[in-house]
Amino acid sequence: FSEPYSLITVQGAKQRGWIGEDKIDLEQLRQEIFYSIDREGPAFFKEVAQKISDKHKECSTRDLEQAVLKLVESGRLMVYRGRPEQQEKPETLQDGSFGTMYALQPDAVFITPSQARARGWLEAGRDRLALSGKEGAEKLLPLLRRLGSLYSRGAKSTIKYMDLTGLELPGGGTLRLLLEDVPPESMKALGEVFECLDAVAKMGQETEAYLQIDEPDEQCLLIQELKAKK
Repeated sequence: FSEPYSLITVQGAKQRGWIGEDKIDLEQLRQEIFYSIDREGPAFFKEVAQKISDKHKECSTRDLEQAVLKLVESGRLMVYRGRPEQQEKPETLQDGSFGTMYALQPDAVFITPSQARARGWLEAGRDRLALSGKEGAEKLLPLLRRLGSLYSRGAKSTIKYMDLTGLELPGGGTLRLLLEDVPPESMKALGEVFECLDAVAKMGQETEAYLQIDEPDEQCLLIQELKAKK
């Protein structure tokens, strides 16, 4: 080389402002937090934060806090004060804007709605249909091709949240489908998309599905199909 060159570490370059800081994908962060609690059970924020921080060194405390607040605000996580393992119903169990008011308190415990329901904590009128993990995939994927048809025939459930992960593609690689707050009209319009996905994507060892429908209507064709699958 005509001019001398020097070597520098990545961290050194960041400290000098020569390159940007690594940024974690915030949607990915929310999913990892939710899946951690869904799989391993209710937990204090500090416990979840430690697991995520160990995996993602670039993840800041602010990123973690904002991700948890978004999950509580959207109703995907609920929060209470107490112990993760307790079976007695806590005095306060909240999600949405009320939950975010004390979600980051040291004694706040995060729990999924399905876990709270399994402990008998949810009151009447807060019913939800929720699927998760491999069991969720086994129930939802056989219906993928027919989702548009079900809505064309009158299915009326709004999809609060649907996340299909780890779908295997025929030539290698995986695919993910994420839907949030999708009304019946949009589900009907996505019919051809669902049919195409079903034609090329298959269930693999890492495939999982997460579905949430608030206040499920027993007369809805989709609800009937999902509940018919044992």
